[in-house]
Amino acid sequence: MNDKMKPKTVIRVTDVVGDSRCIRVEDGQHLYKRIVPLIRQGKHVAVSFDGVEMMIPPFISSAFGRLHGEFTKSRIRSKLSLIDISSNYLNVFQRTMEWAEFYYENPDACNRIWEEEMGEEVEP
Repeated sequence: MNDKMKPKTVIRVTDVVGDSRCIRVEDGQHLYKRIVPLIRQGKHVAVSFDGVEMMIPPFISSAFGRLHGEFTKSRIRSKLSLIDISSNYLNVFQRTMEWAEFYYENPDACNRIWEEEMGEEVEP
């Protein structure tokens, strides 16, 4: 059976977050903790954005961007799909994921730039 025929585990964002607004980093972390074990088990995860009325990059980064620290880009693409997401939020999602991918490929350089620009040390 190929990957497209395997059943998907569907996670509804609003069920995890408990709200139609995805604005808190902590809520993104809860979603991340639901997704990671499933991908580690080799399952395909479909994340449903049905009912989501607002979503901001910090939420996306904490829920999905961190996946780049755990898995390869190809594994993320093969095991994660987004459903019921508007084109506007899909664009925000894609840009946020591009930045996350860049960060996880170059963490030292990104942290150094942050420290130089902000005058703050970045915690690992």
